[in-house]
Amino acid sequence: MKILIGLTVYMILTLQFGFSQTSGTIDSLELLASSEAPANQMKTYNKIADLLLSTNTEKSYEYTKKSLNIALELNDKKGQEDAYINLGWYYMQVAKFDSAKYFLLKALETGKGNNDTRSRLNALTGLSNTLSELMNYDSAIIVLNDALEIAQEKNEVSHLANIYAVLGNVYSTVGQSDTAVALYFKAMKFYREDGNQSDLAVMLNNIATIFVKSGKYTDALNMLDQSIEINSASNNVNALMMNISNAAICYRETGAPDKAKIALLKNIALAKENKLNSLLAINYNTMGSTLINMEEFELARKYFDSSLMVSKVEGIGYGIMVNHIDMGFMFQQTGQADSALLYFQKSLFHVRQYGLKNEELKILTGMYKCFKSLGSFDSALYYHEAFKTLSDTLRKIDVNQKLTELEGKYRQEKNLKTIAELNENIFRQRADHRLMLVLVIIAFSAIVFYFVYKRYKNRNRLLQARVLEKEKEKLETEFQAQQKELAVKAMHMARLNELSFDVSQKLKELSGMVSMEAREKINTLIGSMELATPNSAWKEFETRFENVHQDFYHVLRELHPELTPTEIKICSLIRLSMTSKDISILTNRSIRTVESTRSSIRKKLNLGSDTSLSGYLLSF
Repeated sequence: MKILIGLTVYMILTLQFGFSQTSGTIDSLELLASSEAPANQMKTYNKIADLLLSTNTEKSYEYTKKSLNIALELNDKKGQEDAYINLGWYYMQVAKFDSAKYFLLKALETGKGNNDTRSRLNALTGLSNTLSELMNYDSAIIVLNDALEIAQEKNEVSHLANIYAVLGNVYSTVGQSDTAVALYFKAMKFYREDGNQSDLAVMLNNIATIFVKSGKYTDALNMLDQSIEINSASNNVNALMMNISNAAICYRETGAPDKAKIALLKNIALAKENKLNSLLAINYNTMGSTLINMEEFELARKYFDSSLMVSKVEGIGYGIMVNHIDMGFMFQQTGQADSALLYFQKSLFHVRQYGLKNEELKILTGMYKCFKSLGSFDSALYYHEAFKTLSDTLRKIDVNQKLTELEGKYRQEKNLKTIAELNENIFRQRADHRLMLVLVIIAFSAIVFYFVYKRYKNRNRLLQARVLEKEKEKLETEFQAQQKELAVKAMHMARLNELSFDVSQKLKELSGMVSMEAREKINTLIGSMELATPNSAWKEFETRFENVHQDFYHVLRELHPELTPTEIKICSLIRLSMTSKDISILTNRSIRTVESTRSSIRKKLNLGSDTSLSGYLLSF
């Protein structure tokens, strides 16, 4: 099951910057610092801190603080600048980005008068990384543009490479993959010129990672082969293992699972040999997923169990969650619904804790299918409704995010275009910069105006839709009221006829008990009552019925011209859901006559035994 592929690919978008270092070891530098004067001691401590930054962050922090204390005592601005830069990079390493931003800005402020290009570029590059981590992508691009201008002016090849690499990271993060790849290739050009093989390998892996995400597996393998060659030569085990993991995914997705297995077994051996337990857990999990694709479920189970065990020992919560999800889908695929539900329930809590809504949707779907297969329909319905609720919520969020992303994309594309134009013409067209800035502002304002206007139109469209909906509801309410009034009128007429009939019957009984003269008067009265059966009331009923159910009579006569006027009258009463008894009273007919008329109507309408007469008439 290809679940959470981003977790197994492990996108490498962080860079290992190769700033120039002294050839002496840390031990020799520490020995040297112990016998130096304070000013030189300060510089040595900063150098040691820089060397330790990627391997022992806490020790790097201790040396940075020592260097900063000496710099403050000596009021040495250059020493303070270097210490603040190291502090900024330290706080980036420990993911305290607000603190990193503070010290890097302090370094830029302190170093204004030092004219040290490399230190300023280090600070700007670090600041752009920090702003990117804080999701201030536009600010990060502006800072990188400043750094790029300085690096181009001073022809600082190593810094040009790093700046293009960080720009690639920013654009990759905001989803502009094509732009990111172009920037990574520019970085590669300068890393080759500078002879920086380790960062060249990182760029190759970054490009491969983007190709994997977009399904360009052949291109990804080409990049990975080059990166593997470099990392193998330098014995960079961590980077090499990440290359091999990505290559295994490419093999798996291109129908070469045997090659994927070989690559992953190599990675597992490397992880065990170098005691890299977190990478061991990742590769066990990737192997399990590969074996599922090969339908080797028992062996896949063993690798998932191994990955789960290592993740628990190392306290890798994310790894525990991924294994639970993968095992859940594996058991579902093999028809073991009870076991699948056990792992789905374990993973659901962690998925919600990490806020992984798309994975939560997949798990809810899996649980629904499992409960359904077990015949637990109440539970299946519960998880189906949970899925629908979350899906609707995500759809609404997605619409808003797409609008925001669209606005951001326009803004970023404009910024990138402007940056490229400024960089190409920086030495020849400085006088035009202000004009270009004005044009950018106008273009940006136009885009903002466009989106504001578009939102305004959308809002008006929504308001109109709501008004139409309200009007529709109002008309529906009025229709229901008229329908009810019509039924009441019909029933009133029926009761009036029933009362008239009862009175006539009683008068007939009474006429046998009175004199001849009185009997004649009673018979005259009975005749008058029978003649007075409310034809006018029926006409009024027909008028009201036609107002409520427009064209009912016309359509019925057009479709079924063989119907008699009496049958059409009966149809209108059936349309009001009146019973045969009510119709018999209203029309002065017996119930049997009404039932006979209904049968005649059904025959003329050609209705089968499974078709309701009232349902058919309601369709008019």
